[in-house]
Amino acid sequence: MKGSHKIYVILSTLLLTATFYSLYYAPLFIGKLILLMTLGALAEGALVYLQKKPLRAYGLGSAFAAGLLTCSLPNTMPFWQLLIGVLFASWVVKPLFPRIGVRLNSALAARLLLMLLFPTESTTWGVASIDTLSTATPQELYRAEGAQLDLSMLLWGPIQGNWMDFYTLVPGSPGSNFPLLLLVMILFFSWKNLCNRYTVAAYAITFSIFNGLYGLNPLYNLITASSLFSMLFLFSDPYSTPKSIRGKILFGVIIGIANGWIRTETYYTEAMVFAVLIANLFTPLLDRLFPPARTP
Repeated sequence: MKGSHKIYVILSTLLLTATFYSLYYAPLFIGKLILLMTLGALAEGALVYLQKKPLRAYGLGSAFAAGLLTCSLPNTMPFWQLLIGVLFASWVVKPLFPRIGVRLNSALAARLLLMLLFPTESTTWGVASIDTLSTATPQELYRAEGAQLDLSMLLWGPIQGNWMDFYTLVPGSPGSNFPLLLLVMILFFSWKNLCNRYTVAAYAITFSIFNGLYGLNPLYNLITASSLFSMLFLFSDPYSTPKSIRGKILFGVIIGIANGWIRTETYYTEAMVFAVLIANLFTPLLDRLFPPARTP
């Protein structure tokens, strides 16, 4: 499948997950997402126009980055804050970082910026009810109390109710709330070679082993946090990931170790953001150690 066709398929899948989220939780979310993706595309188009370069189909990359950013943050985050992230990804990360030899996933670099600028808004997933003390996503509840929600609620939703009158159960990021859909799409994308299946497999195995060593439930941690979303949409970024098969495998191993370690040994939330960005920093080294095979 050609590159332009791939991005159309991946964009459509992202919009599908956002549509499910809108139907279950926030009807206006899909409109906000489309608007931010449009602004991302316009931002890149304006930059390309000023640089007097042709705008090709892959110019949709900033629209995709805007969609990933929006789907990875709380639905309650103000629009203007999200727009700062979209513009940072389009005007700073993509055109300027490569000049200093750094290739980062633009959506995650923008997300890290928003986590630093707006830590409360970027990590608050809902409002506690009058009968509970706080809110918790399924992953936060598991990490804080070791409690696991019923598998049917996780797979089909909606995430609702409360736990022991302490936590109001709330959904996580808009892109991560339908693990069954994400898992089916990962398998389909792997079959059609639309996603980086080597990194996906290496990450899943490494992360599961790491969880098992700490006595945690690997499957639960895979389906309740951002792992499936990242495996489907973030691990295959051609701009910030290695080119060779061995490089892709080691890339997945690095993410699995980093994500597992940050989750178990630190108090940081959003471990996947740090894990993928750390792996991105290794991409030039992996490409140098394991250059892709040349076609005759």
